[in-house]
Amino acid sequence: MLLLLILIGFGQLLRTLEKNGCNYFKWFDVEDGTEWQKMALIEARDEIQEKSRVIEQLNQTIAELTINLERIQQEEEIVRDFQNLYV
Repeated sequence: MLLLLILIGFGQLLRTLEKNGCNYFKWFDVEDGTEWQKMALIEARDEIQEKSRVIEQLNQTIAELTINLERIQQEEEIVRDFQNLYV
């Protein structure tokens, strides 16, 4: 991702130099690269958002399972205490 941002910045620098009359650098990719870059960033954003949703759902599931485990352990402790009283 960082490399992509560096390349975007470098490309913009080369185009700026070329427009200002600097012929030292030549831009070999004459097509406009902004569309694929935009699509790549949108796809990355969507993937990050989806993974964030999955992580949130997993955290909620873990919280529910932890509560259920604690409840079951308390019930088992009550049953053991009851058995110890009458055995």
